[in-house]
Amino acid sequence: MLGLLPILPLLAPLDDGIIDPPENLRTIIDKASEFVAKHGPEFERRLIVSNAGNPMLNFLNSLDPHHAYYQHKLAEFRVLKFNLQLNN
Repeated sequence: MLGLLPILPLLAPLDDGIIDPPENLRTIIDKASEFVAKHGPEFERRLIVSNAGNPMLNFLNSLDPHHAYYQHKLAEFRVLKFNLQLNN
């Protein structure tokens, strides 16, 4: 049965308790946070609903260890979007 257990990567903490996800997951989180920043909270809700049960998107759940990283990246992309709008 041990072969069926998920293998958890080593988690390295970042500043403020943010856990740095593994590179493959980081890429997914970065892209998702960029799209949510661009398209808004309704896009995030649709992403959650349409991907329920997808372990690669567990970071959307506030109880997931990588949720803080997702929130951090989302905030960064929102600031970037705001700054770009100011300059146009």
